[in-house]
Amino acid sequence: MPQGDALRMSRRRFFVTLAENSAGRRGARSHNRGRLCSIGGGLLWALAALIGPSPAEAGSVVAMNVPTMADLAGQVIVGTVASSQSGWADNPRRIETVVLFRDVEYLKGRHRDATGEFTLIVPGGRVASTHMRLCCAPEFRAGERWLLFLLPEYKTFPVVGLSQGAFRICADEAGVPRVYDAAGSPVAGLDAEQFVRAERRAIEGAHRRLVSAENARLKGAAVAEALAAPTAMPLGEFAGALRPILAASRDHGMTEPAGRPAAVNVRATSLIRSEAEAGRDARSRSAGVSGTLRRGLMPEEVRGPPRGAVPKKAPKDAGSDRGRRDGK
Repeated sequence: MPQGDALRMSRRRFFVTLAENSAGRRGARSHNRGRLCSIGGGLLWALAALIGPSPAEAGSVVAMNVPTMADLAGQVIVGTVASSQSGWADNPRRIETVVLFRDVEYLKGRHRDATGEFTLIVPGGRVASTHMRLCCAPEFRAGERWLLFLLPEYKTFPVVGLSQGAFRICADEAGVPRVYDAAGSPVAGLDAEQFVRAERRAIEGAHRRLVSAENARLKGAAVAEALAAPTAMPLGEFAGALRPILAASRDHGMTEPAGRPAAVNVRATSLIRSEAEAGRDARSRSAGVSGTLRRGLMPEEVRGPPRGAVPKKAPKDAGSDRGRRDGK
């Protein structure tokens, strides 16, 4: 075989081998990715749902720590929902729900006539097939026990910060009442800046170990850690942490239940011109300029020349020029 042909065949074998090795590596990586995607697909979706942002985090309300919420709250209560009844309200037309709380305890703002019952009117609810709900606001159902920071009066929702000032109280298997935020995450206490700290560390740790940069693997320990429910803070400890903050907060001098709807004066505005407006337009047209033209759509002789335009010179009188030429 000539030396040139042998050299060309050697080069061809080298590039074929290089291509096969590269394809093999790509195939192995693709196979590993395929194995990862095929392992526990339903479980991965479940973990994604757990790791995703909670409804409280997705809201547009500014985050507030406990001292800020305490200053805004006229009363802080703990109560059990005995009943809720929705109906239509007017001015403006909307659905409202009357929520009755029983076994009520006051952590702040107990007034002289306070009893063990508390009635709260909240916007939203269901009437027949119509359901109205305020985004990011909690919904109260019969049998649920809540700890609520309540505004003295409200225009949007009675709870401070929509869901930020609402905490569910649920008993564990031993009957110990424990605290959860409105999204259902266990409350672990207050952080250094006195924000309420929800317990999500176990799920976040599982997420870090679920996928790595080079060799993604699904570890059984991470899955078990993610599915294990963290322990929520007992109500007694949470209330104990709140009491000194509430005692130092602003006193609104409440003499009646907080969370009252503020008086709103809603006046309907007609989309049809009134007789007075029609008369004004008629008088404007008779003056030569309509009301619509006054708002910036006037012709040039009324509005004036455009900004920066050179004014037009007035034409000379032909008779005057002729008289000057004749010496008159």
